[in-house]
Amino acid sequence: MKVFLDVGSNRGQTVSAILEPKYEFDRIYCFEPVPELQQVIAKQYRDPRIVINEVGLWNQTCEMPIFSPGSQSGSIFADKVNVDPQHSCICKFVQASDWFREHLSDTDEVYVKLNCEGCEVDIIEDLLDSNEYRKITSLGVAFDVKKIPSQRGRERAIKRRLEECGYGNYVDIELKHGGCLRQKIQTWLSIAGADRPSLSNRIRQIVYRCQTFGARVARYARRRLVGG
Repeated sequence: MKVFLDVGSNRGQTVSAILEPKYEFDRIYCFEPVPELQQVIAKQYRDPRIVINEVGLWNQTCEMPIFSPGSQSGSIFADKVNVDPQHSCICKFVQASDWFREHLSDTDEVYVKLNCEGCEVDIIEDLLDSNEYRKITSLGVAFDVKKIPSQRGRERAIKRRLEECGYGNYVDIELKHGGCLRQKIQTWLSIAGADRPSLSNRIRQIVYRCQTFGARVARYARRRLVGG
């Protein structure tokens, strides 16, 4: 399957950019730990391909406070710029490598957006440590650690580690042209070739859609039999 992971969905700004038909994503997984933002996404988007995960991704499964929840700068780091350390809510997180291991296969075509206000380096490190990073076709990442005094310096270190591991499949979406997030996301996906579907991906999509249609027909038939 062709899969998109929107890590740090906020109000669904990225979702609106990737629903364009040219990308042909089979599944779109949204990760948003703040309840009020989860509700915004659920109300705004009804596409059956979208799965809203009411958790954030991190390097462990736990509950953590998010400071300034509901804002575009909300973070688990109280010293992040534009964050109010006096305003927080407790949110759920799952370990990224565990989620990858359970939900993604080596044959999937996986695009991952990390815009998670400082958690991005911890997530990448966890995926590298577990070798789950190998499943990523392309990574679009905003390095928000530069906005956090306690985390500064980690951007350079993780870029060096990615290079040492032989991974050049990431784009710093903050450095790409385009003033708004939508433009940056689409520029990254264009660079990654996500808008140029391959023959093998088309075949996978046809098989997936046939399976999905067959499942719907089976459910409809069961309902008719029970009703009759």
